[in-house]
Amino acid sequence: MFSKPLLISQTILHAANHGFTQKAIQQACIDLNVSQAAATITTPIEVIHHAMKKWNSQIIDEKNHEDNFKDLKTTPKIKRLVKERLSLQIPYLNHWNQAMAIGAKHPAQTSQILWQYADDSWFLAGDKSQDYNFYTKRSLFLYVYISTELFMLTDKSPELFMTWEFMDRYCFNIQQIIGGSKMFRRQGSRANSQKNLGVCY
Repeated sequence: MFSKPLLISQTILHAANHGFTQKAIQQACIDLNVSQAAATITTPIEVIHHAMKKWNSQIIDEKNHEDNFKDLKTTPKIKRLVKERLSLQIPYLNHWNQAMAIGAKHPAQTSQILWQYADDSWFLAGDKSQDYNFYTKRSLFLYVYISTELFMLTDKSPELFMTWEFMDRYCFNIQQIIGGSKMFRRQGSRANSQKNLGVCY
């Protein structure tokens, strides 16, 4: 039975070729054998946000049930949570700059999705902090995540090895960075941290 969630899910499949556009939504309508008029029930930003939430949930669920992941120390956990999440965007890489530009026009919703992934990731990595470190760690995660994501957009190296080397440099010692960083500590609140994401999204 046709539904809006079904249309969005089908649109994501076409986004690899057509980007997160109305054309991708129309192609999904053709697949589902419904009128082109049905394309008006969703928008590119809804498709982008749905994709982001879907990929976030996929990685969190996989790592939550992966025994080997639980045995890792904090920094390797964070590296994997960043790398494996961003790897899901590789099929859409030619169009992801467009997706980020659309997301930047909806900063509140986009930032909330990003922040939730950072929060879920740190919780999965074993973080139980309740002081300023709570915000510091999540802000640091997003700094690494978004910086790596931007680097990916222009990386032409085989298997994106330069992207992952770039990520490794930013993650070289997360616990040490958290202990000595003043840049993120000054932000002091979730609201400020989310506001700062608007620089990239």
